[in-house]
Amino acid sequence: MPGRKYYYLACIFHFILAVIVAAALVQIEMKKRELSELTYRDVAWSATNGRFEFSEMERNLVLFSLTSEVHYLEQGLLYREILRGRIAIWQRGDFAEMLRRRPDLLPDARIVRDAFEALDTQLDQIRINQPRTAYRPIGAALPILDGMRPSVNALTTQAFTSSIREVGALRDQIESHESILRWALIALVLVGGTQLLIVFQQNRSLLRAEQRARANLEQVSHLANHDPLTGLPNRMYFETLIREIARDRHRRRESAAVFVIDLDRFKSVNDTLGHAAGDALLRDVVRRVRPILGAASEEHVFSRLGGDEFVALVPQIGDLDAATELALEIRSAIAEPFDLREGRVTIDASVGVAMIPPDAPETVWLDADLALSEAKQNGRGGVHAFEPDLRERSMRRNRIERELPDAVRQGQIQPHYQTQVDLADGRLAHVEALARWRHPELGWISPGEFIPVAESSGQIGALGLHILEQACHDAHIALPENVGVAVNLSVAQLRFASLPAQVAAILGRTGLAPHRLTLEITESLLIKNFDSTAAVLDALKALGVRIALDDFGAGFTAMNYLARDCFDQIKLDRSLIQGIADSPRKQTVVGGVLALSRKLGLEIVAEGIETPEDARLLGQMGCDLGQGFLYSKAVPPEALDAGARASRVSA
Repeated sequence: MPGRKYYYLACIFHFILAVIVAAALVQIEMKKRELSELTYRDVAWSATNGRFEFSEMERNLVLFSLTSEVHYLEQGLLYREILRGRIAIWQRGDFAEMLRRRPDLLPDARIVRDAFEALDTQLDQIRINQPRTAYRPIGAALPILDGMRPSVNALTTQAFTSSIREVGALRDQIESHESILRWALIALVLVGGTQLLIVFQQNRSLLRAEQRARANLEQVSHLANHDPLTGLPNRMYFETLIREIARDRHRRRESAAVFVIDLDRFKSVNDTLGHAAGDALLRDVVRRVRPILGAASEEHVFSRLGGDEFVALVPQIGDLDAATELALEIRSAIAEPFDLREGRVTIDASVGVAMIPPDAPETVWLDADLALSEAKQNGRGGVHAFEPDLRERSMRRNRIERELPDAVRQGQIQPHYQTQVDLADGRLAHVEALARWRHPELGWISPGEFIPVAESSGQIGALGLHILEQACHDAHIALPENVGVAVNLSVAQLRFASLPAQVAAILGRTGLAPHRLTLEITESLLIKNFDSTAAVLDALKALGVRIALDDFGAGFTAMNYLARDCFDQIKLDRSLIQGIADSPRKQTVVGGVLALSRKLGLEIVAEGIETPEDARLLGQMGCDLGQGFLYSKAVPPEALDAGARASRVSA
C-alpha cells in the first residue's frame, strides 16, 4: 500500500507536470504564431508596403506630368514623404540586420537610397499652388523613378522572401524546443523539474521577443507620422490633426490660428556649408520656435512640411491681430543669428497667418498658404495675415496665367504706342511699344498685373517675342524710315542665349532695319543680373540694334555698367522729371546725368513729361528726347499713321 500510495502520488504529480508541460506547449504554439505575425509585419510587411508606396508615388507623379492636375502632385509628394520614412526604417532594425546577412542586396539598397536623394533634389524645388512652370523638375524626376524601380522591386522581393525564410527558421527553432519538451514529457520522473525550468525560460524568451517586435511596430508607426530629422509631425500626420482640431474648435466656437513658415536663404546655407549644417539649422529653428508656440498655447501642433517649410496650429488665439503679433515674434526669433559648428549664419522667415474661418474650417491651411505667398511677394522676411480678397486675387491670377497663352495666340494682347519727340525741334523721333490686353470678359487688364504673371510663370519669352514682332511690323509699315520703335525686354528674356538669333529672325521677317529698333532693359532688374546678361547685350548690339537703360534713377543706381559699351540710350525715370521746373535739386541731378551722358556719347530720353515748362527746361538743359502725356498717351496701332503724318509734335 505505501508503495502504491507513493506510486499514485507520483502519477498524480507526473500528471500535473504533464498538464503543465502540455499547457506550456500550447502556449508556445500560440506565441510562435503571434511572433511569426509580428516578425512578418516588421520586415516582409515593411518591404511590401515600401513597394506599394513607391508605386503610388511614381503613379501620381507620372499622372501629374501627363495631366498637370495638382492633386496628383500633392499625392506624389505625400507618398514621397512616406517612402522617405520607409527608407529610413530600412536602414535600421530588423530590415538592416537582414541586409547585413544578405550582402548581395546592398547594391540595390544603395541604388534606392541614392536615387531617392536625387529624386529629392528635383522634387524639393517644387511648391504646391505655384505656377505651372515651377513643376518643370518633374521632367527630371521621371527618369530617376525609372532607374529606381528595378532596385526597389528586387530589394522588396528579396526582403519579403528572406523574411519568410527567417520566420520559417524561427518556427523550426521553436518546434525543436517543442520536441525537447515532448521528450521531457516522456522522462518526467527524471527531468520533470528541468522541463518546468525549460518552459519557464522559453516563455521569458518569447515575451522578450514579443516586446521587441511590438517596439519595432511602434517605431514604424512613429516614423510614418513624424519627420525623422526634427521629430515633428510630418505633412500626412498634420493633415489629419488639423482637420480634427479645426472642426473641433469650430464646433466649440474657440479660436485657433494656423501659421505657415518658410525659411528664407536656407538654400544658401545648404549650398555653402553643406547639408549637415542645413540639418543642424533646421533642428535649431525648431528649438527656437517651439517655446514660443508653447507659451501661446500648450495644445499647439508644430509640423515640418518638408524642406525649409513648417506649419503650426495654435488654439486659444484671441484674434487675427494677436496671431500676427505671434507670427512677428516667430519671425524675429528665426532672424537672430544661429551658431552652428560650421560657423555663424543668419536667415530670415516669411510667415503666413490665418484664423479658422467660421464657414469652412478645413480651408484654414490654404488661407495661411495664400497669406505666405503674399508675404513672399512683398519681399522676404515678411509677415502677412490672410484677407478674404486673397482668394479672389489668387483665382484672378490663376485665370490670367491660364488664359495668357491663348491671349497671345488670339491677338488679345497688342502693342500700343507712345511717342518720343526731339526736344530741340519737336520732331517725332521714336515710339515706344507698350503691351495692352483687352480681355473679352475682364476688360482691360493692366500690364502691371499680367506682366509679372508672365514672368513668374515662364511665359514672358513668348509674350515678349509676340510684342516685339508686332511692334517691328507696325513700325515698318506705318512709320517713316527716320522714326524708330522701342520695345521693353524682360531680364528673364536676357537669360536665354537664343534671344539675339530670335531678334534677328524677327527683323528679317518684318523687314525693319536694325538701327530703327531700340530694346529697353529696366535698370533695377539689370543690376542683379548684369554679369550673366552682358554677353547677350553685346550680341544684340552686334546686330545693329540699339540698347536703352530704362527707369534710370528709379532706385539704387549702379554706375559701373555705364563704363561698358552696352548702351546707346538712357531713359530718365519719371520720378526725376515730373516737376523738375520747380525743383532745383532735380535740376542739379538731371544736369549731372546729362553731362555724364554727353561725355559717354549716350542719348537721353526724359520720361513722364506732363507740362510745357518741364519740356522747355529739359530742352534748354540739352536733353535729347521727351516722352509723356504732354505729347500723347499710348495709342493703338491704327493711330500710328496719323502720328506719322503729323511729323512734328508740338510741345
